Amino acid sequence: MCYFKILQECSRIHVNMADFMFALPKTSVLFFETSGEFHCKLIEFVANFGLRSSVIWGAVFGHCLLVFTKTRDLKVLSGMRNLYLIFAVLLPLGIAVVSTATGFVVYSEPKRQCVHRISTNVLDYQFLFISILPIFSAIALSFILLLSNNLRTEMSYR
Repeated sequence: MCYFKILQECSRIHVNMADFMFALPKTSVLFFETSGEFHCKLIEFVANFGLRSSVIWGAVFGHCLLVFTKTRDLKVLSGMRNLYLIFAVLLPLGIAVVSTATGFVVYSEPKRQCVHRISTNVLDYQFLFISILPIFSAIALSFILLLSNNLRTEMSYR
């Protein structure tokens, strides 16, 4: 079975759409000058959602490979689509709402751009919990799923 069919069954266009949602707000500032706090919140919301969703869709693909290797049935993956949507859409959506509500990014009037303020010699818990941990967790999960899939495939050939 071709990886493309598995990817198509698991995430279809979702990975590309999430990547697009991450990149669009970042590049939009080249064409539209940041106009204030609301604009920063909007950019932050869309970019946060896109980044986390993209990383989770990568982990979903690893899970799809694992499930397909176990079952050899694409119909099983179709039945898991709603679960994948919950983890890859609703979870990042929740994180994006929290990050936008906490003032993670603010508009700097003198610089006329969106900034995340940090303090020296103080651990930035906001950045840790909103940015680092969700992304690291999804990457680790993706790595574990792909590694377990490779081990399962190797064991089946022996």
